[in-house]
Formats: sequence, C-alpha cells, structure tokens
Amino acid sequence: MAKLQMKSGFTRKLKLPLILTLAHSVMKQLGLVEYINENVPWDPSHWEMSPGDLAQLLVLSTFTDIRTPLTHLEDRFEGIDVSFFLGSASKSATVNYHNHSEEISVKIDTVLKDAATLKELCGSDYDDSSSYQLLLRVLKEQAVQKEDGTYRLRIKEYGGMDASILQNPADPDATYREKAGKQHRGYVANVIEASGKNGSIIGDY
Repeated sequence: MAKLQMKSGFTRKLKLPLILTLAHSVMKQLGLVEYINENVPWDPSHWEMSPGDLAQLLVLSTFTDIRTPLTHLEDRFEGIDVSFFLGSASKSATVNYHNHSEEISVKIDTVLKDAATLKELCGSDYDDSSSYQLLLRVLKEQAVQKEDGTYRLRIKEYGGMDASILQNPADPDATYREKAGKQHRGYVANVIEASGKNGSIIGDY
C-alpha cells in the first residue's frame, strides 16, 4: 500500500479499494485509455493529463464513496492511491492537489475570453442551439462586460447571485438560494414533518 509523506514528518497510508482496482482492470483490458487518446485530438505539451486518463478517472469516480460534483474530481479520490491507476506519481499529483487561487483566476479569465470570442464569431447563427443559449446565459448572468468589451466574473458589487442565475450549464435546472446564512446550490426541498411519541411522518412537502 502506498504512503503519502506529510509535512509533519509522519506518513499516511493511501487506500486502494477493491472495486476501483476491478473497474480499472476491466478498462485496461478494453484499452479504454489508449483508444480515447488515439481518437481524441490533444496536444501533450498543453495537457497535464491525457483525455484517456481523465475519462478513466471519471469512470472510476462513480465507484467512490464520496459524492461531489465532477468539477471537484480530486475530492472523490481523497486518500486513494491514484498513481496505481495512472502509472505515475506526477500525474496523480495533478488530481490530488488543488489549484492555487491565482491559477484559478487565470483560468476563469481565459474561459471568459474564449466564451466572448465564440459569442462574437457565432452571432445569431446558432440561436436555435440550446447549448449556445446556455453560453449566452453564462456571460449575461455570471459575468459583467467591461468598457473594453472583455468580461469579468460577477461579484457582489454587481449584484451577486440570486435564484434566477444559471448555476451550472451542465445542469440548468439547478438553483441557488441563501437561507440562515448558508448558501445552497443545486436542488433544495422543503418538507413538513409531524412527530409524536409513536414516531414521525412527513405531512407535506
């Protein structure tokens, strides 16, 4: 079993769940990683991890005990020896360590710049595309256009979030609300429970 060296001087063992090793074995027999890498255009000089490895991790993440959004893929492999599946400790570091805030800021600026360029190129030619409409919603609701035409991420000074703002283009029905000082993104349900000495029952929702 692999060990992770900690700054405090002791080591923490990494897990290798059986279900993940079985799923990895099946994908290895199928040649999933190689097939994707051969058929998906990608530039190794610009990718920290190949599309085949990413696809493999997405599949494996469905077998983990942790349920988090796929945008936080690294959280699903917390404490797991990812290098066993990727064959490289350097690759596993890409998954297991969070990006610094400045790196995230640069990536957000790049994404917004690319989205604005795409909007300018497409114009009204793709108005009947639901995916393109979601892109326009992201720019309109989650970003603010500056005087020079570029975009910046919306902050509280520009209105912040509310229930009508698109939270995730991959799940347009997800909503946002703030209650009792806590922020909730996704789906929220309210239930009315009646309880007594003999137990409790959901009376309404």
